[in-house]
Amino acid sequence: DYIESKIPHVSSLLNSDFDQVINDSDVIILGNRDERFRALANKTPEGKRVIDLVGFMTNATSEDGRAEGICW
Repeated sequence: DYIESKIPHVSSLLNSDFDQVINDSDVIILGNRDERFRALANKTPEGKRVIDLVGFMTNATSEDGRAEGICW
């Protein structure tokens, strides 16, 4: 109730379709270690920036400019 009273349009900002979220986003922030998000990280298209807070992309290099790790 609190969030809906402070940000009444929040439900219009949420989307459970990972593919659509990736396609509609310029930057993907990974902050959940659930394996579903590892799959999401692995299929992020070229040209999308990924900020990895959980270490899924530790083998990725910054050469392609896609992945940026924080705290790993």
